[in-house]
Amino acid sequence: MLVVADGGRQRPRFLRVVLHRLLLGQDEREFRVKLEAIGHVRHKNLVHILGCYVEGTQRMLVYEYVNNGNLVSWLHG
Repeated sequence: MLVVADGGRQRPRFLRVVLHRLLLGQDEREFRVKLEAIGHVRHKNLVHILGCYVEGTQRMLVYEYVNNGNLVSWLHG
């Protein structure tokens, strides 16, 4: 669960999200380029990226939560 505080709202809203931890050793510039490219992609069949978490050497992508199973079950279910 992620709490998102929006300056224009009275109360923060709660979102269910997926955190995807990235591999260590990935070049910082490469990470930012990929993040920007992924952030611009919009398609009805793709999960949207909501943001990222960067602290020290930790890198995580934050995706919207989809409660209808996972990719493997959709492809092979």
